[in-house]
Amino acid sequence: MDQIPFKHRDCQLARIEKFLCHNRFDGLCLTAKLYPRREAVYRIAHAQAADDTVTFAQAVNLSYDEVQVGQAFGPLWSKHWFRLHVKIPESWSGEEVRLVWNAGSECQVWAEGKPRQGLSCMKKRYYYTITPCVDVGALDHIIYIEMSVNGIFNDFNEAPPDFKATLTTAEIRVFDRHVFNVSMDLQVLYEMAKDLPNDSCMSEHALRAANDVINACVLGTKDSYEMARSQASHVLAMRNGTASHHIHAVGYANIDSAWLWPCRKTPMKSVSSWSTAFSLMEKYPFKMAFTQPQQLQWVREKYPDFYNRVKYFINTGQLLPVGATWIEMDANLPNGECLLRQFLYGQRFLLHEFGIRCTDLWILDSFGYSAQLPQIMKHCDVTRFVTIKLSWNSVNKFPHNTFWWEGLGGHRVLTHFPPGTNYHKEVTVKEMLEVEREFSESGRSNSSLFLFGHGNAGIGPSEEMLEKLQRMKNLNGLPGIQLSTPEAFYESVERDSTRLCTWVGELYLERHQGTYTSQAQVKKRNRRAEFLLREMDFWTSVAAATSTKGDYRHPGNEMRRIWKLLMLNQFHDVLPGTCHPEVYKDFHAHHDEIERVARSLYQTALTRVMKGCVSLRQKQVHSGFNGCVQPQDETCNGNSHLGETNGLSQTNGSPESPDTEMTNGTTPGYGGITIVNSLSWTRKEVVKVLTECSTGKNLQTDHHGNNFGLVQAPGCGLSNLELCEVIHPATATLGKDGLIHIRNHLVSATVDTHGRLVGLWKPESAKNYLKGSHHGNQLVIYDDYPLYRDAWDTLDFNLQTRRIVNMVVKPATVVEHGPVRVVVKVCLRVSETSHVTQSIILDTESPCIKFHTQVSWHECHKFLKVEFPTSITSSLATYEIQFGHLQRPTHYNTSWDSAKYEVCGHKWADISEHGRGVALLNDCKYGYSCVGGTLRLSLLRSPTAPDPNCDIGDHEFTYAVMPYSGTFQDAGVIQEGYNLNSPLILRTNLTLTLSPGGISYFRLDTNQVVLETVKVSEEDPQSLILRLYESFGGSVSAKLSTILPILSVSRCNGLEEMLEDDEDVEFIPGHPATIHMSLDPFQILSLIARL
Repeated sequence: MDQIPFKHRDCQLARIEKFLCHNRFDGLCLTAKLYPRREAVYRIAHAQAADDTVTFAQAVNLSYDEVQVGQAFGPLWSKHWFRLHVKIPESWSGEEVRLVWNAGSECQVWAEGKPRQGLSCMKKRYYYTITPCVDVGALDHIIYIEMSVNGIFNDFNEAPPDFKATLTTAEIRVFDRHVFNVSMDLQVLYEMAKDLPNDSCMSEHALRAANDVINACVLGTKDSYEMARSQASHVLAMRNGTASHHIHAVGYANIDSAWLWPCRKTPMKSVSSWSTAFSLMEKYPFKMAFTQPQQLQWVREKYPDFYNRVKYFINTGQLLPVGATWIEMDANLPNGECLLRQFLYGQRFLLHEFGIRCTDLWILDSFGYSAQLPQIMKHCDVTRFVTIKLSWNSVNKFPHNTFWWEGLGGHRVLTHFPPGTNYHKEVTVKEMLEVEREFSESGRSNSSLFLFGHGNAGIGPSEEMLEKLQRMKNLNGLPGIQLSTPEAFYESVERDSTRLCTWVGELYLERHQGTYTSQAQVKKRNRRAEFLLREMDFWTSVAAATSTKGDYRHPGNEMRRIWKLLMLNQFHDVLPGTCHPEVYKDFHAHHDEIERVARSLYQTALTRVMKGCVSLRQKQVHSGFNGCVQPQDETCNGNSHLGETNGLSQTNGSPESPDTEMTNGTTPGYGGITIVNSLSWTRKEVVKVLTECSTGKNLQTDHHGNNFGLVQAPGCGLSNLELCEVIHPATATLGKDGLIHIRNHLVSATVDTHGRLVGLWKPESAKNYLKGSHHGNQLVIYDDYPLYRDAWDTLDFNLQTRRIVNMVVKPATVVEHGPVRVVVKVCLRVSETSHVTQSIILDTESPCIKFHTQVSWHECHKFLKVEFPTSITSSLATYEIQFGHLQRPTHYNTSWDSAKYEVCGHKWADISEHGRGVALLNDCKYGYSCVGGTLRLSLLRSPTAPDPNCDIGDHEFTYAVMPYSGTFQDAGVIQEGYNLNSPLILRTNLTLTLSPGGISYFRLDTNQVVLETVKVSEEDPQSLILRLYESFGGSVSAKLSTILPILSVSRCNGLEEMLEDDEDVEFIPGHPATIHMSLDPFQILSLIARL
């Protein structure tokens, strides 16, 4: 009997690897025998489509020309169709035959008029099974292939502009499934031998069995393959213990709605992934999850026949919706209403199309998650959350995988981070062991999700993955794994969730902080659209509520369309600024459409509302009610300074029409001008008018000939334009030292020749709000070199490269001296190619100093910020987020603190100590930092990938500084943030004369509660949805009054479904009707008001 030689472990592993890999020794390689016979495709014809809108029915009628292997097709983003005439040799009878097609891009196979499967060279997914068993009576086949020239993307590199897709392979091949089965057995054994600990018994068993498999194989001999499989079977039949970690495997294909390709390319990606999965589901009992109803709508519109197949697999529970939102949006930058609408429209689509509703939210790839997201989820009946992204942290390892996430106001959702660093597992032993090793909840939970499948161009789960999963199920040495569903996983956790830990606050991603600033124009247009759609919702609702003769029809369908367009462009790569430049061409076209439609709709609504004001006023007179008509202060001075910003002539938040209305802009005269204010508080601020509307002391003409005056506007209403007397003028004086002193009765500052603030005061205090000799409004520039991902990352080591911008082109000069407005103008050079021009503005009655900034920006890998070193001492700074605010540290005590060197905020940030503070406000920025009392606002970046020209060009924006006494809540910082982003609208209406003080459609008795949204119900056009939130961070009782004809009020959720619990809401009908409510800290309250 032969003696068995000693076997060296590394040599054995190398032998197995070579036997599996056909790159070397093809004659001795198992996988080289997968396709024992092959033939070229008989005939290939090609036609280029005009664009992506061409359907299959149209494609078959295109003019086709014969092409050959080796030809290239372009240009980038073009659409092509191929017609293949396949002739299978009769000698292949009974064999499984595949088409192998590699065209260097993404393709979709069409057979018998239906999309059957995707093809992609990204993950070498080249093949399509023409028939599992050749029938000699069906040897001829016509197959169509749809190809989109998108390029094949490696890591974060976009396709080059001159990219063309080259057809390198077009063959039919016999597929030997016996070889395939042996290769799957051997692959699992090899991975176990290699990746299990060397000294483990199971590793040795697998290594020995793998060598026995190779020894048994006689390549090309079917009987030997059966013998080889028997050598593997006894090891693959060894079972693990009951205490092992349990993995729920769910198919998944992450499909970005836009990224390195425009969104018009995404429907084909969805069809390719889903059609491939559906073909596999006929053979393997797995489930596949998907996250974005937007993609379903695209497929319904472009591939209606295939959509019926999608509906079938959803209805049978094989394709599982796990995305409760319209798209996988960014979870930091959109405002609260936009996040909530994602749930509203996502859930409504699923309910309408399939009769189902998601209880879970999967946003696997967004760059951090707002602390208000748990409450928004709960408000929309979503209780479970899944992401993977925090495993990408660059400094600290997040301590949990399964836990309770508690957001603002104490709302909790069950949260799971699948162990590992990705959501596209390939089903390897190494991945299984990593899942078990990385799972941090041992002793508290014993289950995790495992998402397998190639994303984007990779077309989802593969047959190889599913075959390996079958072999790994309960295999000794590995965690227990089974094909499962998200629901089964949740149920396994929820059976005993009492031991789970709780994480309170935001889920901050310690990476990709540059996304708060990249693509500045994108972020500006997003903020503008958010406020424009708010305006549209408000006035179309008032028009619908006051229309008594059917003279106004609410444009619900058109409004939903542009809301969905806005939500699409808040996708987690689009809004953060990390997309191919082709995507941003679409973005700006979409926002042109959003602005055009929204402006038209709310102008029409305003016209209807103004026509109804006369009858409404008559009703007030007859009823003896004046409760919601806010009385005019005869001096137009008032005791409150809430809402005194936005005197700039700009359109950064409200619509503007040159014919009929102005946003703090021109008015054609005093008579017939109406001030429009949809915010829920009285505002007094400076506006621009064309002609003299009052005595000279109430009007100021600037050096351009523009006239400015102070006006007062009621909350949520309309008033005639009447200039207020300027009691407390804004003034500017030039000191002997060359410093400029600007002041009003609320704030004063000293400006140096560089436009910097060398002092900042409240008139009632001698305390300088700036720190010592440090300057406020100091522009600073940093190097901004990434290590990996350019548009995504701004890294902490770049903070050490701070340089001040101090090259003066034109020194600070007073160009407007008051009394209505003071303006100081300055121009600075950033570099030889970039400069900044600022107008420093102080209006009468304004607590803020505004910095209207124009930048000509032509930098590369530089970061421009502005800083205000305050004299405030505090370990925490406060930042506005969705429906509330959040505190973060102002120090680097721990690694968790220092990792937050750049954070996300919305309209304002604040640092305060007892009795005073400083707030920094803006109209389109999101990146902040606050360290050691210095507030910084991030203004512009200049990354070069994926967009090589990101942010190059001209920019215009406004930020403001606001010192205050007391708390930021009582000082009105929250309201000032809204005012800066929502300028008063001036609109002509020559027939409308309102009573003094104007008219308010809603009135709140406290500024602690914000009326965020008024909209018409999605289901019932005879009902309004009122959405309010508590903004201070404390409990409150509030009263909302309205003169609209409301019959009843009930609480509802974010999906606009009535709730049974109305204990915190009391409705008292009448004229006005009143709603008494109690709110907890940061609570979102939605009400449904029936008309």
